[in-house]
Amino acid sequence: MGENKSNKGYVNTYELNDGNIKQLRTLRFELPTTEWVDFVMLNRTQKDFVHDFDVVYGPVALYEELEEELNAQ
Repeated sequence: MGENKSNKGYVNTYELNDGNIKQLRTLRFELPTTEWVDFVMLNRTQKDFVHDFDVVYGPVALYEELEEELNAQ
């Protein structure tokens, strides 16, 4: 798979009604925990990974952070 390099970037902007957001099923990871690592790894490695949440909040996972957390387990 080739990688295309570009100097262009995109910004997506969305407007959401607070009342509608409260109706969504959310999963929140405040810190990179073991559960967070497990979730991120499943999401990145399992082609058919499915979960029951509309929105997942959490830290952005860099490979080095995942590796560090996995080694600590």
